[in-house]
Amino acid sequence: MITKRKTAIVLLCALFVFLQWGCGEEGAFQPSAEGEYNPYSEEPFDTLYRVFGPESDTGERDRNNIWAAYRGKTVTWRGALHKAQLYKSNSMLAEFVHHRAGGKITGMTKLELPLTEREKVFSIIPGQPVKYQGRLQSFSAEGGQVTFYLTGGKIIEVINTP
Repeated sequence: MITKRKTAIVLLCALFVFLQWGCGEEGAFQPSAEGEYNPYSEEPFDTLYRVFGPESDTGERDRNNIWAAYRGKTVTWRGALHKAQLYKSNSMLAEFVHHRAGGKITGMTKLELPLTEREKVFSIIPGQPVKYQGRLQSFSAEGGQVTFYLTGGKIIEVINTP
């Protein structure tokens, strides 16, 4: 027989696990602690899109388990700059769109960058392809697209198109 106490303990444990994963929280930029181990992931945007995007057949529970393996890892992706703005007193936010073949937007990344990247970011023309790097923090899949939130951002290369 399940008692109220056992039920409460199970619910508290489930809540704790959910809060630790921190996934699906729009705008949830939570910087990693100094010196934290930060492995690199070579997964391209398209791979994570297939797993976490709105067309994925991966269940929510499985997504949460998979996300736990990616959260905090550094990725290097290529996307087109959508817009950039000052975010906090010591950082800025750049949004990049990712396209499928045929030009349909599949998803976005919101990349938090230090102000030292300001001049470089504001010199980029919206729509211009950019190679960038950041740490995966959270994601949301709504409205037919997925958005990944990255911190510790850095512009690697601005790709000049003819």
